[in-house]
Amino acid sequence: MKIFLIVLAIILVVLVLILGLSGVLFRFGAKVSDSQMAKANGQELLREKRRVLAVAAHPDDLEYWPSGTLGELIKNGSDVTIVICTKNQTEGDIRKEEQLRAADILGYTKVIFLDLPDRYLPGHANELRQKLSDVFKEIKPDTVFTFDAEKEGPVYHHRDHEEAGKITEEVSKTQNIKHIYFFHTSAPDTLVDISDIINKKLEALDAHVSQSHILFGFNFRDTQLRRMLRSYGKIIGVEYAEPFRKGW
Repeated sequence: MKIFLIVLAIILVVLVLILGLSGVLFRFGAKVSDSQMAKANGQELLREKRRVLAVAAHPDDLEYWPSGTLGELIKNGSDVTIVICTKNQTEGDIRKEEQLRAADILGYTKVIFLDLPDRYLPGHANELRQKLSDVFKEIKPDTVFTFDAEKEGPVYHHRDHEEAGKITEEVSKTQNIKHIYFFHTSAPDTLVDISDIINKKLEALDAHVSQSHILFGFNFRDTQLRRMLRSYGKIIGVEYAEPFRKGW
């Protein structure tokens, strides 16, 4: 029994260290080359009403990364449609339900599930390209958000994220998209003030109960996310900000 408790304690300590280190690395990467330009780009992004399409690999990707900005766009009258490229093979229905709850919290106009296999997106590139092309033709967005496949952000790399970003950018170039913004980027040049909507962002993220990181009542995911967004906020003199790289 003592050996079991010792092993359990070691596992918990390692887990806490890993989660804590990942949060430090995220915050360490919170920098931009020109803070004034990043602030101006963020203000410009929110200034006009847009027809938005946000593409992610999995449920909860958008709530973690650009949902504060998407929520602010919805507040200014923009239509925001989101696309989830994959379906988890064992928890697909649960994760869809969680994504729909998050969508209700933030006010997304529409949620589209492409149902490609989770963790195997690179092997379905042609199918993803065709499905996304169909979505673009249906929604006719002027502004797109997706993962930064070219200059991916620190700490967490996932081949589904990279493929979703790469194919979305490819399709965007064929569809006369006015603007594209990349999230989870290592080279942000756009910071959006989300201070007024941070609590709603976290509420939507917490709708993804199956993906929560809670240990002894402490929510590691939400705490780390707050710290990262606060680090970006300090750069432009606000409480919280989301980072993007503006493609065009």
